[in-house]
Amino acid sequence: MKIDKLNNNIILFKANVLKLVATVIDCGNFFIVIDTLLLKKDTKQISEFIYSAKKPIRYILNTHWHSDHYFGNTYLIENHKNNDLYLIANEYYQDTINCEKNLLNPKKKNQTTKEKFYSPNIIFNFSNTDKHKIYDFKLDFNEDVNIQIYYTPGHTIDSICIFDQEASILWTGDTILSAENGFYSIPYFYWGNPYSHLKSLFLIKELNPKIIISGHGELIKNDTFNYIEYQINYLQNLITSSEAYFLNYNKTLLSEFCEQLSFDVSFQTYKNKKLWIEKMHSLNLEKMYYILYNQKEKK
Repeated sequence: MKIDKLNNNIILFKANVLKLVATVIDCGNFFIVIDTLLLKKDTKQISEFIYSAKKPIRYILNTHWHSDHYFGNTYLIENHKNNDLYLIANEYYQDTINCEKNLLNPKKKNQTTKEKFYSPNIIFNFSNTDKHKIYDFKLDFNEDVNIQIYYTPGHTIDSICIFDQEASILWTGDTILSAENGFYSIPYFYWGNPYSHLKSLFLIKELNPKIIISGHGELIKNDTFNYIEYQINYLQNLITSSEAYFLNYNKTLLSEFCEQLSFDVSFQTYKNKKLWIEKMHSLNLEKMYYILYNQKEKK
């Protein structure tokens, strides 16, 4: 585990497993925790840091409800019980939990987690929203700071981003993925939807953050605008190429589709970059294939 201070208020906890990132925000009289890691031994270090400061946790926010981002909730809640601790989630959080379980263990659709599960006590409803923004609330740092939560589906149906407008810092979870130094990540929508993901990336582009804190990997703080542009270009290219391929072929096998749209062939923009996790592209193609195949079958 690596612990870094981004500034006087923001502390980053970087786990070795999956290069996961959690954040503790010091709000003066209380803490906010964004994502809570996967392994108990890692979450325990967050807990020990908070105990040493002798302040309560007020809010826990999960950027999305994949297990590597919310499993630590239970440990923190059990060890920092107070009447003012609020677990915050998107209304679709349970859909993401179910999707993960069904994809990882399709024969055990009614399984439950081994950990005691805590349901959110603040749930955001995203109907009738403007530009995905659903909730603003002021947090008491040394002075008032406006933290905004945005609905950014795509990686999962429940994905959110959290924006500190004053500091121009955006927590994206896995909506924008970072990587280890020297590598590059692409938008990853195997669990969600590419069209929603693209809309969410355009929203992030509008926010134009100076610093992006992703759910995995290093901080993105040098030329974030171009990093976002790369993400958008990849997704636009993938969607356009996939739709064109399905338009031109009456019968398409998954293997042929993936071969024709392989990363090396289709995405020359990235030819000088090393993908952090190469399998992400093939999984994206698999998801895209079944979306377009089902659309074609319905016509």
